[in-house]
Amino acid sequence: MQYNKGFTIIELMVTLTIAVIILTMAVPMTQTIQANARVRSVASDFASSLADARAKALLEHRDISFVAISPGDINNLWGAGGWRATQVINGTVTTVFENRAIPSTVSIAPSQNLNTFLFDNVTGAVKNAAGAPVNINFTICDGNVDDETGSIINLTSTGRIIVRRDTTNTVCL
Repeated sequence: MQYNKGFTIIELMVTLTIAVIILTMAVPMTQTIQANARVRSVASDFASSLADARAKALLEHRDISFVAISPGDINNLWGAGGWRATQVINGTVTTVFENRAIPSTVSIAPSQNLNTFLFDNVTGAVKNAAGAPVNINFTICDGNVDDETGSIINLTSTGRIIVRRDTTNTVCL
C-alpha cells in the first residue's frame, strides 16, 4: 500500500478561502492604522512648529509670521505645500524654518481662510495680517480612507496650542 504525501485540492481550496477572508478584513484595518499614524505625525509636527514659532517670537522679541507654502483650497490650505515661519531682520524677510514634508493624502484645513498669521513679539499672541487677534482651529485629516481619526489643533488668540484627537470620527467625513 502506498501513502500519498501532500494536500488534496479540497484542503488547499478551504485553506485559500480562509486566507482570503482573513486578508479581506485585515487590509482595510491596516490602511486605517496607517492613515491615523500619518494624521498624528502631521498634527504633532504642525503643533511643534507653532510652538517653536511662538517661542522664537518671545525669545528674540521679533514678530514671527507663520505662512502656508503654496496654499491649496480652503479644505487643504496648509497641507498642500507645507508651512514656513519667517521674520523680518533689518528690512529683509528671512526663513526661520519650514516644513514641506507633508504626505500627499493629508489635508490641513483652518477654520478661517487665513494662509498667514503672526506671533506677537511681546505677548506671543496670534494676530492676522491687520494686527487683530484671531483664534484658529486646524482640522487634520487623511483623504486616503474614510474612517480615520482626525486631529484638531486649537490655536487661541493668546498663543495657546491645544491638540486633540477626534474620538467621534465625525471631523473627517
